[in-house]
Amino acid sequence: MANKNYIEPLTWLRGIAALLVIFSHSLRASNVVYTPTDVAADVSFFRAMDLGDIGVTIFFVLSGLTLYLSNSHLQNARDAAGFYLKRFFRIWPAFAVALLAYIAFNTYFTSQYHGPTQYWINQHLKPFDITDILHYLSLTFNFTGPTGLFSGALWSLPVEFQYYLAFPLALWLARRFGAILLIVLGGAYLVIGGHALFPAASQSMFLMGYSFFGGMYIGKTTQAWKSRIHWSLAVAATVCLLVAASLIQNKLLALPQIPFFNSDRNFNILASLAIVLLIYKADFSATPEWLRRALKKYGDISYSTYLFHQLFIGTSVLLFINFGITGDIKPWFTLILTVGATLVVASLTYRFIEKPGIAYAHRLVSKR
Repeated sequence: MANKNYIEPLTWLRGIAALLVIFSHSLRASNVVYTPTDVAADVSFFRAMDLGDIGVTIFFVLSGLTLYLSNSHLQNARDAAGFYLKRFFRIWPAFAVALLAYIAFNTYFTSQYHGPTQYWINQHLKPFDITDILHYLSLTFNFTGPTGLFSGALWSLPVEFQYYLAFPLALWLARRFGAILLIVLGGAYLVIGGHALFPAASQSMFLMGYSFFGGMYIGKTTQAWKSRIHWSLAVAATVCLLVAASLIQNKLLALPQIPFFNSDRNFNILASLAIVLLIYKADFSATPEWLRRALKKYGDISYSTYLFHQLFIGTSVLLFINFGITGDIKPWFTLILTVGATLVVASLTYRFIEKPGIAYAHRLVSKR
């Protein structure tokens, strides 16, 4: 049965957000000199697309909104247990497969790579033990540490799952006291993270909290809106917000020196909330069918593209070194290889890991 609360353009947006992350990470990988004969790439053109931070933030906002739209009916502990079961099987199987892939890849990468160890490349070179693997598999490493192992893209997975854990309580609070409690909850998270009131290896879960709860707020306060925004206006406004994020990221636009509003992270969250609201309430009914299908297919596999893309960025670096690929070719080479290979792997992962996991969870919940 189709979910009447499913909004296809939000799936498109998830795919675009994943692409922003891939562009950002590819840029950072290309902007490094790896050997004495290597030449740094001129990444001026690509720097405008260094929008990975806002891409991940859009993921969190989308998660809060789509979970509210599809799960606002939760009423009791039994419903909450079913919700947790479905969310676990939605993200953990593919995450576990990706983690195993990174463990194998990093072991090989460490044996082959002898260049500089700038931060991004160091994620493939750090030693680890079985305890570290268990912390990652249990999605607790943002609290226990160590962070930054295996792949820099994995940091958001425990954060996302911990928002899932908080969702039923947040839903109950919003139902009991009104949507304003979601804003209060996001603010409380921000205070906890900003002052490091809770000991954790990373405060990201708290600092980003109002992106997820803000997405829930959008769902609760705008679901009944009947009016729609013309697609061209929504797209134009989204592009303007992304351009502003790019200018801020590249230090070409200064934020006002006002508490809360003087933070790049907070700007990205506010911009992401606006972008998600625009796309959610836009009328895309005139979109050509071929484009709808393409965007939906990419959006469906966007989670796996996010998980696996850094495998192929790392592969690009080894190819730089072994085949003398240098200069301005590097960013183009990295993007083409990473996007192409990631699409193939993500399609397979979605078909054989994600979809069976989703179906299995639904069967378990229906039996209960």
